[in-house]
Amino acid sequence: MLQWGNIRLATISPFLQLGERQKMNFETVGYATFFYDSQKCNPDYRPDEIEKAYSEVAIPARKTSGSAGYDFICPYEIRLRPGQTAKIPTGIKAKMDKNVVLLMFVRSSIGINRRMSFPNAVAVIDSDYYGNPDNEGDIMLVLVNNNEYDVKVFAGERVAQGVFVRYLLTDDDASDGTRTGGIGSTDGK
Repeated sequence: MLQWGNIRLATISPFLQLGERQKMNFETVGYATFFYDSQKCNPDYRPDEIEKAYSEVAIPARKTSGSAGYDFICPYEIRLRPGQTAKIPTGIKAKMDKNVVLLMFVRSSIGINRRMSFPNAVAVIDSDYYGNPDNEGDIMLVLVNNNEYDVKVFAGERVAQGVFVRYLLTDDDASDGTRTGGIGSTDGK
């Protein structure tokens, strides 16, 4: 127990100690999954474009030792009209402990300088998104162009960053459902 003035603070043991490592890693999804997700996101993608994009998929990495976020690239070149939304498969899945979530944010260079955003501000990738019966776990990025002009995103451009965060549960938590699917798969459950 810690004391701060007249306030007693309980120490929260579920948080990681500085520099502590968890069992988390990124992997590429299989080609069949990437092909299917690409076709679902944009039926105009040709097989040769999908194959080229898959060959460019890169495991997310931090750029400095002080970076919290792992940078995700856009595997396709896309052009967004004003107000247009694009769903983009990354070809990446994240394996993590049950008490960890991957929070996805638009990189500041994309959000501030290019005025693009995620429609839900922060994307939440739960640990059971990885490898469930109906979804291999391909992390999708959904970008919105908030400009009054077209914006181009280049293949290989870093557009988002993922931050792993440990979370707590309430004492009366009784969730016992099983995820089967991807985005929106827990609606109505």
